[in-house]
Amino acid sequence: AEAAPLEAQQAEGPQREAPTAEPIARPDPVIKADQGFWAAEGLGARMRKASAISLYLMDPAAQLLKAVDEADLKDAGCEYTTHDPALIASFAEAVESTSVHSNSFTLQFEPREAVYLTVDGGNAIRLLLEKPYPNQAEVLGLVDRQPVTASKSLVEALYRWAAKLPRVRKCEAFVGRYR
Repeated sequence: AEAAPLEAQQAEGPQREAPTAEPIARPDPVIKADQGFWAAEGLGARMRKASAISLYLMDPAAQLLKAVDEADLKDAGCEYTTHDPALIASFAEAVESTSVHSNSFTLQFEPREAVYLTVDGGNAIRLLLEKPYPNQAEVLGLVDRQPVTASKSLVEALYRWAAKLPRVRKCEAFVGRYR
């Protein structure tokens, strides 16, 4: 008769202690801005494994007489290139922390920023963005051939990243303020 109450007490023991025990602290999930886009496209991991980055920037204040295309950007823009793994990781973090969404717009924009990440033995990830406009929170762009809409902060992140590299004189007017 004594065994049953002892077993019942042992079975009830943890139940009685549960309300007084400290609740298990679970950290809030860390959500990066639109982490889904980079993960869904498999680009985040590929960016981090890049062996080189070439960034081309064109002065956003420049008013050109003709529409700019990717070739014009490479010819007239400033080139910032690195093979430094730390700078590549810094770039990947900057890009992944900004909001980018897949879109289905008809591609009609002038690229003012272009990024080429050399990955997978010579293949490249290509990112093109239009210049930021004062009254717009987002810019149009392409990641490889996928149309995207990106927060304007992505363009600023590119300028901040470029400021970590050696100066390019003709772009110091807008990149220099991030040094």
